[in-house]
Amino acid sequence: MGSPADPPPAAKLLGKGFLVAAVFLGAVAALAAVRATSTPPPVVAVGAPNADGTYTVEWGDCWYCIAARLRLDPGALTAANNMTLATALHPGMILRVPGTSPAPAPGPAPAPAPSGTAYTVRAGDCWSCIASRLGIPMGSLLAANEASTSTMLHPGMVIKLPAGTSAPTPAPAPAPAPGPAPAPSGTTYTVRAGDCWSCIASRLGISMGSLLAANGASTSTMLHPGMVIKLPAGTSAPTPAPAPSRVIETRRLGTSVEGRGITAYRLGTPGGKVVLVVGSIHGDEEAGIEVTDHLLTSASIPSGIDLWVVPTITPDGNVRNTRVNARGVDLNRNFATNWQPVDCSVYPTRCSGPSAASEPETRAAQDFIRAIQPRMTIWYHGADYAVDAGNNAVVTQAYATAAGYRISSIPCSPACTGTASQFTNANVAGSSAFTVELSTKLAGGLSPTGVANHVRAVFAAAAVA
Repeated sequence: MGSPADPPPAAKLLGKGFLVAAVFLGAVAALAAVRATSTPPPVVAVGAPNADGTYTVEWGDCWYCIAARLRLDPGALTAANNMTLATALHPGMILRVPGTSPAPAPGPAPAPAPSGTAYTVRAGDCWSCIASRLGIPMGSLLAANEASTSTMLHPGMVIKLPAGTSAPTPAPAPAPAPGPAPAPSGTTYTVRAGDCWSCIASRLGISMGSLLAANGASTSTMLHPGMVIKLPAGTSAPTPAPAPSRVIETRRLGTSVEGRGITAYRLGTPGGKVVLVVGSIHGDEEAGIEVTDHLLTSASIPSGIDLWVVPTITPDGNVRNTRVNARGVDLNRNFATNWQPVDCSVYPTRCSGPSAASEPETRAAQDFIRAIQPRMTIWYHGADYAVDAGNNAVVTQAYATAAGYRISSIPCSPACTGTASQFTNANVAGSSAFTVELSTKLAGGLSPTGVANHVRAVFAAAAVA
């Protein structure tokens, strides 16, 4: 308790309040005096268009930000650049500004850059192409740029190289090829290695926007060799290049719900042990397509292996980046063997479809499997480091050992019904069909070493099948 001489507590608080107020008012007065005598900082204009009618993308930019800054409609800005609002922007990227003169033609190719510095993207480049050319893992190239495989590359864009990398001497620009022979309007185009949306559009003399619209796609939609895309009505398709000599047969299995082709490629020794490898059965699980691409283009195939490669049986799902097909059906719950109805409202990404083999993609795969009777079939999925136990422990263990993966009983949700492996094992005598859950879902997500390990695992398992 305070002494009688002490002021009451309320008086103490009141006194402190006056002191605080005095200090605050003094600080405000001092700040006002400083402002009155200081020169204001210069106003810096940011995000202004360049003198040549273009705009250089800066860190943190977005389509809406740029459009607002330039007082433009975002749709007009994307249309002027043959892009969409889903197109990724990167610092240093040059955009055309509507209502101004077009961007100047690109200058000569840059000289080689010192190691661990930068690389200027050229027409037709892609992340895997650049990584392969420089002899570095694609993962390290993506990491150096804080990018993913869906990050778009554009001619003239400057990307960082991992420390210790030597930029290649630019190759001279190839001479223009003769014009393509006219094809029926509104036809299709089969994607080749190294293709990209802008490359195909440029080659055909059409806008990338119309090509994307014809396929219900965006610039982040991945393209894969063998994928069949639609061309806008009135487009002349290029004369297709001859199939590589290592591919001894190309077979059209059927089409998807939206009319995209499903294709199988045959390599190796006809009449030998039949092996089937399918890169993608779920559209958002595309890493297996890397393995099938390597099998198609460069893998050494052991003698006596009759190899069939199907990059994807779900091209609509790949374009949409969805597990299910264009009708919302999980193809790996739609095969005829052990099919059971799955309530699509409860399990929308595991929907079985209205009946067994109701989907054209499923029927195409079933007919093909019955026709070629594969001794071993691999269905790639993601993402895990696992090989399904399957029905032949010797075969699956051989694969797992070569790939550095574990053997696991892979669970299904809500149940393992109507799966591709069940159908194959039930309809092919002596079949060993199994699932491999790759470490990633993403196309481009496997390192070159990882891809090589899985290719080696395919043939290690085939040897004991």
